[in-house]
Amino acid sequence: IWSYWYDSSTSNRFISAPLTLNTLYNPTLQYEVMAATPYNVLRELDARRNYYGTDDPAVIRSRIWDYKNDNFVVTARYSPFLLADGSDGVDPFYGFTGTLSGHVNWTKSMSPVYVSNQLIVPQTSILWIEKGVTVIM
Repeated sequence: IWSYWYDSSTSNRFISAPLTLNTLYNPTLQYEVMAATPYNVLRELDARRNYYGTDDPAVIRSRIWDYKNDNFVVTARYSPFLLADGSDGVDPFYGFTGTLSGHVNWTKSMSPVYVSNQLIVPQTSILWIEKGVTVIM
């Protein structure tokens, strides 16, 4: 999946919509997500809440082409990610890793929430965990 933009000389500039609630897993591809939008058009691509075929954040990160590959394009945010694709009728679980940005709410409907590796909540962010949410680390 690619993020696109129109030439800035046109009057119709496209700002990428969030890329969420998808199954992004094709082992024949080098990358699942290509965040090719220039940094001067959009600051980040929301690629959170997708199922990437794994629960390993390092593998997910390696399957996303963004700022880490080309510093003239946006960063793709992929955490939280889904831990199941939901095709079996079971609600997917949420997995978090890395650094949170902004205000994040973990609701009971997201439970259980999985934290992989290290989760950082900077002073400029807020993590709100609703009563009844199960957090698994």
